[in-house]
Amino acid sequence: MDETTEQIAEELDHSAVHGSMLTFWQRFSYSLGEMGVSLSPAIVVSWFIYFYTGRPVMGADPNTGEAIQTGTLFLVSPFAIGLLGLIGRLVDSVADPLVGFYSDKWHFKMGRRIPWVVFGTPFLILFSILLWFPPDGEGMGQTLFSINGMVINANFLWLAFNISAFWFFYTVVVAPYLSLLPEITPYNDERLKVSELMAYQDVVGMIIGSIAVGVLIDAFSGGWDLGFVHFTNGYQVAGVLIGVLFGVTFYMSIGWVREKPVDETKVVPFNILEAAKHCVANPSFLPYIAAVSFLRLSVDILVALIPFMVVNLMGLSESLAGIMQGIIVLAAAFAFPFVSRQAAKHGKKKILELGLLTFSVGMVAMGAFYHFPFIGYAIKAVAGLFGKELSIGWVQFLHCVFVLFGCAFSIGTVLVLPRPIYADVMDFDAERTGYRREAMYNGMEGLITKFAAGVAVFIVPQLISILGARPDKPWGPLAGIVVAALVMIAAWLSMRPYPIEK
Repeated sequence: MDETTEQIAEELDHSAVHGSMLTFWQRFSYSLGEMGVSLSPAIVVSWFIYFYTGRPVMGADPNTGEAIQTGTLFLVSPFAIGLLGLIGRLVDSVADPLVGFYSDKWHFKMGRRIPWVVFGTPFLILFSILLWFPPDGEGMGQTLFSINGMVINANFLWLAFNISAFWFFYTVVVAPYLSLLPEITPYNDERLKVSELMAYQDVVGMIIGSIAVGVLIDAFSGGWDLGFVHFTNGYQVAGVLIGVLFGVTFYMSIGWVREKPVDETKVVPFNILEAAKHCVANPSFLPYIAAVSFLRLSVDILVALIPFMVVNLMGLSESLAGIMQGIIVLAAAFAFPFVSRQAAKHGKKKILELGLLTFSVGMVAMGAFYHFPFIGYAIKAVAGLFGKELSIGWVQFLHCVFVLFGCAFSIGTVLVLPRPIYADVMDFDAERTGYRREAMYNGMEGLITKFAAGVAVFIVPQLISILGARPDKPWGPLAGIVVAALVMIAAWLSMRPYPIEK
């Protein structure tokens, strides 16, 4: 770290630490948008791959008459779902710096950020709903043509358009929303408080997007008639209900906060390439962005694997898959106040590093669920003392659940700390350049981290397709957990050179 970088980092470590300029209601209402940030993507990340390529086709065993899995429902091919998921996130990642640049550059009566949320949200609701209404919900349907052996059908074209549009408008809304945080308060303690509230909203959004969706999928598995509208499955019911709630949270988030008036620090003279170069030149940017990218890749792999683990390997229901996804953040919610206190006491960097390293260890323990669920066996032994028998599926499920509860602090750090750390990165840039460019920084973050998320969407179906996700061939989910743990260690290593100890 050079002398100038060290001096700026030291100044930031001691500046604007204590203070408050927001009411509790302003903090809370702004944080509601974070529920929207996590809500609809939680459904897409958690269920998108499984909906299009993973649902079991059930039939009767000819000998015993018991229900068994006779096949897998494919609406598109495994390679296609991976490719389209990656393309959608590439659209999202490319849109991020563009939206960030123009959000920094353009000024409206309502401000630089709020108009994007106002006008982008209806489109985001629309495309988040359409994802779950493919033209042929019963299978691959008619092949229109093929490219190098990849089948192009109506579902492929529908998904290609809607997943790209969804992620584009997600960026249009979310990047400006998140860029409001450094503007609404300059105080480190208050940013941590707002970020903690946002983390709770993250939990609510993810729980609704996982547990509630799992329950809805089961409850409306046979379809639902709402007046003249017919839903053929629970995924469609959940998509509509969550899409509407998603929009409500964003509109509430901007209802009680106002942007600061335009001043010379907000008139950014750079073109988009110069703005990007200034971001990369910030010594605190690259360590942060590498760590968060690996973190995003790791978590998205883990979350996408859970329906395959719970339904296909454990033989349990989709609602229980949703419960396991929800536990990832529900357990962490109890640790949020402790995480905030420790970050204020020891520094955000140190606590995040600890969380990344311990989360990777927890993933290794979780990966033992299929062949050696040691925690599940202990629970089974205790249950046996009370005359209760647990199936192997429940033993494996409870093993994973208790591992996730054991990772509560680790998960809490990765949910609470990245945003206030990134606010410090933006402050570092303002000290170096004299300009406030929050949206461009969020855009550059999205360009890189969302590509990482796209890689996760591509990796998971290929692992499942090649290595399997059936009781007789379980290696896809197991290999995926190992990959997720290794990527989390890469996140920890990347955070080490980050220069701000604040």
